[in-house]
Amino acid sequence: MRNDQGQVLVAVFDQAQAFDSLNFDQAVDFAAVPASKGQVVHQFPSLTAGLYAIFLFHDEYSDQDLNFNGNTLLEGLGASGAPPPVDNPGFTAASFLPGPVRIMVHYE
Repeated sequence: MRNDQGQVLVAVFDQAQAFDSLNFDQAVDFAAVPASKGQVVHQFPSLTAGLYAIFLFHDEYSDQDLNFNGNTLLEGLGASGAPPPVDNPGFTAASFLPGPVRIMVHYE
């Protein structure tokens, strides 16, 4: 994270359609983690079997919304399986088995 403002909202998906459409109501797990400049760590101990994909964003304004200035995104985004600077891989590219996952957050 580029600063310690706000929180990091993390959604975990186990279905392609929910992940690909970012339907947060269908996420199998969710966390709001206090932001910390640099690295943020969170565990989801209930996720034990199957494939998962993660989408997260640094909610610097603590309003649970992605904020824009025109077409410029003001907050950072990240997804599992997203190589820089691509932030929107499909479920197949983003999916992983339970275990440690590192996600890069990208800012415009």
